[in-house]
Amino acid sequence: MNTDLPQLNTLGALMRFVISLETETVDRYTEWATVKNAPVLFSELANEHRLRVERLTRLLREQLNEMILEPISGFSAADYTGPTSSATDLERRLAQLYTDIVAHAGHIFPGANRILTRFAERSRCIYQTNE
Repeated sequence: MNTDLPQLNTLGALMRFVISLETETVDRYTEWATVKNAPVLFSELANEHRLRVERLTRLLREQLNEMILEPISGFSAADYTGPTSSATDLERRLAQLYTDIVAHAGHIFPGANRILTRFAERSRCIYQTNE
């Protein structure tokens, strides 16, 4: 993540941030698939997160487009960035972000809560399996 952290003060900014974290996760898992001892696992995880990026992009474009300027508060990009050296770190960060979005901004886009909750639960399963 670059040093210029985005301001997460609108729904659009928050969702673009989530998509960028998922994209970084895809990149990290793709890299690890070539250098770690479990290439199949990391390839599968990269693909799972690639599908999340597609789903989130579609969600933003089709369902949340009219709400992208809706103001939100209580989110700081710094809370969800930083060094990640393991799948556990990546998935824990994403699980926390999705959980926080549903808890603090879910009232803005209730139709997306089910998807975001499912992503949080899946990330939680992944990192708990790796602990």
